[in-house]
Amino acid sequence: MISWNFGEVKIAQQDAEAAQTTLNETDLDSPATGSEHQASLDEKVAKITHAVSDMAQILGFLHEGIDDADSAFREIDDKNKADIEASARYLASSQKKPT
Repeated sequence: MISWNFGEVKIAQQDAEAAQTTLNETDLDSPATGSEHQASLDEKVAKITHAVSDMAQILGFLHEGIDDADSAFREIDDKNKADIEASARYLASSQKKPT
């Protein structure tokens, strides 16, 4: 059986948002070493910075996807609840004896 645990979904949403915020706030600088390898260090730090930015963007998409899925499940859940309640009313009224 497939189920949607709204509590776990909320935790996943919060975790994705917190991770994205953390990565967005990450500030990487290449320290001036005065070394002959400074250019190589600068290049590597730039690549790491780009990777961190990409990860933050992916986490944003993940958060958005979880939000969309959660909204869809809630909408379907509400519709199913309404259908079940309507079915119960129909069953109850169909079992009444005519007066």
